[in-house]
Amino acid sequence: GGSCCVAIVSSNGDEYGARRGVAGEGGEGKSTIAALACVRGDVRTRYHRGIAWLDMDHGFDRDSDDERGLRPRGGARLDFESYSRYLSDICCQVGVKPQQLRLSPVVRAPGGDAAVSELQRRGHMREAYARMGKLLTALQKQRKSNHSKRDNGQHTSVLLVLDDVVAAEDIEWFQFRQVGGVSEGKGAVGSGGGGPCGVGEQVNDLLVTSRLTDLGGVSGTITIALPPLEIKEAVRLLLTESDLPSNHPMASNRVARGLVKDCLMHPLTIKFAGRWLSLKRVTSGGQKGIDEILGEVKEATEGVASVENSVNGGKGNNNSKNSVDVLYSLLNRAMSPLVKGKETKIVRLCFAALVSVFHEGTRSVSVPLEIANDFFLKVVENESQVLSRE
Repeated sequence: GGSCCVAIVSSNGDEYGARRGVAGEGGEGKSTIAALACVRGDVRTRYHRGIAWLDMDHGFDRDSDDERGLRPRGGARLDFESYSRYLSDICCQVGVKPQQLRLSPVVRAPGGDAAVSELQRRGHMREAYARMGKLLTALQKQRKSNHSKRDNGQHTSVLLVLDDVVAAEDIEWFQFRQVGGVSEGKGAVGSGGGGPCGVGEQVNDLLVTSRLTDLGGVSGTITIALPPLEIKEAVRLLLTESDLPSNHPMASNRVARGLVKDCLMHPLTIKFAGRWLSLKRVTSGGQKGIDEILGEVKEATEGVASVENSVNGGKGNNNSKNSVDVLYSLLNRAMSPLVKGKETKIVRLCFAALVSVFHEGTRSVSVPLEIANDFFLKVVENESQVLSRE
């Protein structure tokens, strides 16, 4: 059929639920499901110009100073600069030169009226939206002419994946339409609230993921609420990540069930616990490793619960625990291994060293990994006593 928009969102909650309300949590598998859909052969065949993946939440705090000018996290309004980057990214991913959009440059006049400047930028966004619609329409017409004998002409040419949408009103800016010759305000989509202007059929399909539990009724959207893991699914995930066979005795006992419940049925937390269990089995032996990881998970969840109690005046309960807090608590314990019976920060030092050497914002030239690795091993060897005290 024609174009569509499918949204994978967080569910409203579950019996293990971590403080879900307007927004759910990350690590539940929404982006993973979207990625699995995109690599299917029939999906890639359908979209002959390709699939463009856009990260709609760059992970920056709203109040932070972002040198790259990327959009801050937390639902801030989509601006022209960010929108232009998204459109250029789409062009690059579908094999079109961004220069074909002929986007208007942004001119900031010192001391200019902020309201006037905002109106001008919104106008530039509508213009960019229209140009992108025309470009995608041309790509679709090109497909029809090239495949007229074996194609019914109903397939759109491009699939856009909007990953981790933080503001539902952003979606309409990526529902590109046949906009040629349309004046603002006449039959336009979103024209009343400063949104994009366009009429005609949508010329691209959308696949959206979002932590929002409600997208506010975005037009033409099929919403799929990602359900929480069931016990059997969670245990199967734990065994898979632990490199254990599906028929392992652990699959049918209360130990594994208790562990995944302590992880609040959160997929990413269970994956980490499983991989940690695999490491424990190597370093501590089979049953001893299982006992150790159970103790670590239990202490991590109890630590989160104690924080909840202190914040809520002693009124915390299991359902108020945040699964992401449990995950970070586990990560914290895993990065503080025992050396001579005491916790050490050696793993954190390793990560800090790698970030300092390889993070693109902190280096001007590339450093070969072998050299950095040899250097770090020498530091560990020569300064082992110092590191054990950190």
